[in-house]
Amino acid sequence: MPKFLTTNYLINIEEQWASFRDTVYPIALEHLRPAKRKHQDWFDEKNKDIHNLLTEKKRLMRMHQDDPIFSF
Repeated sequence: MPKFLTTNYLINIEEQWASFRDTVYPIALEHLRPAKRKHQDWFDEKNKDIHNLLTEKKRLMRMHQDDPIFSF
């Protein structure tokens, strides 16, 4: 083993790496996670009136698609 790769040197490298990892990892997670919404969309999925209208639209669309008169 070369002189510069002594046991103390390798332990020191491991400690430095652990310190670096423990510092960088939380910061990277904080900044590289999927973005959270900061602005409310114009279409608020929690809006009950919009949800009811969409449900009715989907129901009518299914009726239209299932109607044999409109089949080609």
